[in-house]
Amino acid sequence: RTLWGLPGLAGLDAIRVCAANQLIRLVCRVADKCFAHSVCYYVESPLTSRRRKFPCIPRMWKQHTCLGSRFDFCQFGMKWRKAKRILCFNNPVFARSCKKCVFQTGYKCSATGQRHIQLTGVDKASGQFLTNRAEAYPPRLCNLWAKCLQDICVTEYMAARNRSKSTYM
Repeated sequence: RTLWGLPGLAGLDAIRVCAANQLIRLVCRVADKCFAHSVCYYVESPLTSRRRKFPCIPRMWKQHTCLGSRFDFCQFGMKWRKAKRILCFNNPVFARSCKKCVFQTGYKCSATGQRHIQLTGVDKASGQFLTNRAEAYPPRLCNLWAKCLQDICVTEYMAARNRSKSTYM
């Protein structure tokens, strides 16, 4: 009922909701175009995001036969879990590279053995909201994603090269 925004929003809140709604529509149109041309695409969202409830997302999962990958920031050197879900089309390497935390006894992180920092409140030392502090993607995660993208680009390039060679032989 409120997927497209709360009723009665005004001012900056209404503008933000309108912009977010336009963005999800654009993402879905771009994904459809990529699918039509067999081009890889990726849609990132927080694990608990309601974005997956927008009508186009379940349709993409089903019609485009997308794979979902979960990446927890704690597995890439962060002290907080902050889980991200990536909807991935046409890149099985990326989909297989996911890493998620498997809690140990006492809800301890499987990577560090420590409890995760909860992203609520303000960091007393800096005065910064903890959610803001955790916005940046971990460098190790970015490196992994770059490697996955490189791998699929090289794979597709080599496949296209081999197809063109066989055409001329």
